[in-house]
Amino acid sequence: MKKHTSCLKFINLRALSEFHLGDENHLLPSFDTSYTFEHMEFSHSEKLTILSKMIQIASADGQFEDLEFDMLSLLSSKLQVDRMELDALLTDPTIKTYPASEVKRISIFFSLWKMVFVDGHAHVAEIEKLKEITLHLGLPSQALHRLLDIQDLYAEGNIPIDTFIEVFKAHHN
Repeated sequence: MKKHTSCLKFINLRALSEFHLGDENHLLPSFDTSYTFEHMEFSHSEKLTILSKMIQIASADGQFEDLEFDMLSLLSSKLQVDRMELDALLTDPTIKTYPASEVKRISIFFSLWKMVFVDGHAHVAEIEKLKEITLHLGLPSQALHRLLDIQDLYAEGNIPIDTFIEVFKAHHN
């Protein structure tokens, strides 16, 4: 029997929370039932990048499990990316259009984090791929290392969003 708890927690995010970095006010998505990626405006190429990076994470360990595919399919639907485009990405997931907005990049990172743990465990190859993508996103590697340090404290890597936000605040460039 498939367990979709992590996937549903990812897709069902709550209203945006204030996230203050430097001199600007930013917003970062948090858990709840009223927020999804639909509430952030991503260009079509950014949507394809999100899915592309999630595919790279899911396939990093050499296996593409049902839960990973289910999460990818659900997010693809939420982002309004059609099945033909998703199939093309599954064949060649090399799109690299990163958003300028730090909030969007952190949101992408958050989705990738959830993909790593959607099957209940983090494979070493998935973590290595996440490290690589974190650098490409221009996010602080120290934040990723801190999240990895504390992830064992939480079942299936489900770090509370408030903790997640605090880690990024502490390691803001």
